[in-house]
Amino acid sequence: MDPNQNVIWANLADAYVGLAATKTGADQQAPLDKALEAYSKAIALKPDNPAYHNNYALTLAKAKKFDEAQNELNKAAQLDPTNAGRYYYNLVRKQRAGGGSRSGFQEVDRSQSRLR
Repeated sequence: MDPNQNVIWANLADAYVGLAATKTGADQQAPLDKALEAYSKAIALKPDNPAYHNNYALTLAKAKKFDEAQNELNKAAQLDPTNAGRYYYNLVRKQRAGGGSRSGFQEVDRSQSRLR
């Protein structure tokens, strides 16, 4: 494996997210941590890819790290303003599924207004 290939890291992260989906409870954490590490490497190699930031954010949300997820979705939206609504929708959906707070939804509103 060439460690300088961002696509490989992103695909590895996707595989770990898939593995985490087959687990429950605390057993999900190890594959989620590995997915987060792999997405971090993909982003380090190609920081201008909004899809990597989006997928990293969704994985952070699965790990219940909503503040970090919001930051990553903001990056995705800044890199790809045309699809900003999709990125914010993804966060709201994950917060609702994971029991995120209503203040997170208010932050989405503030973040969207900053993009205008």
